[in-house]
Amino acid sequence: MKRAEYIISIGLCVFGIFIFILTNTIPLMVAVEKSSVVNARFFPKLMSLLLIILSIVMALENYYQKPTTKQENGSDKDGRNTKDKTARLRLLVLGILCLFYFISFQPLGFLLSSALFMAGFTLILGSRKWYFILSISIVSPLCIYLLFKTLLGAPLPEGIFYF
Repeated sequence: MKRAEYIISIGLCVFGIFIFILTNTIPLMVAVEKSSVVNARFFPKLMSLLLIILSIVMALENYYQKPTTKQENGSDKDGRNTKDKTARLRLLVLGILCLFYFISFQPLGFLLSSALFMAGFTLILGSRKWYFILSISIVSPLCIYLLFKTLLGAPLPEGIFYF
């Protein structure tokens, strides 16, 4: 039962409620009737409800979690846990990677920026098998691209690839 985890779960729940309320300001498309279930507001409402539910689950999980005892293993000479340091470094690198993905999305296009993002993401999470990294970083963006482009007819940024 960490206090920080409670604060995070409450913050996520409040954010989810805020997003759920803001989804009512999304304009409906002219072709879609107001009584239709699937409209422009459907997926933002679904995601905000999912965020609210998962934040409540997180708070309940923290409440019912048994307290753990701290072990001195894995700590450096200052008494800080080295696992915490590597986790914070990973989090920082993941944030920088997400920023790179955001900046490179339009100029490089969906396929290349997503492939680079997926490769970096799997490397940061600890996978060192080149065939796994290559397959995930190529197959996932390609499947998403084909889904959006062919089945849904939604345009994605082409970037340096013009197809």
